[in-house]
Amino acid sequence: EIPQAVKATKTKKAPKIQNDLLYALNIKELKQGYRFDLKHQNISYPVQIQLAGRHNISNVLAAIGASLELGMNKKDIIDKIQF
Repeated sequence: EIPQAVKATKTKKAPKIQNDLLYALNIKELKQGYRFDLKHQNISYPVQIQLAGRHNISNVLAAIGASLELGMNKKDIIDKIQF
């Protein structure tokens, strides 16, 4: 028998996820970095980064998400990450 402290309790339903997810689509490897389409709120934005390693696409998405949470403008963010 499972001890009382370990038994599952009824939890609240998880909140529905808003349309604020960030996706990288159409990823293309370049000689020096990557090009991809950033999808956010059903709109695609072309992005090009000069960072080696596919993992940096995830890092860029995380940085964009954090910047959006801080209230930065999406166009300004995208302009600044492309170098």
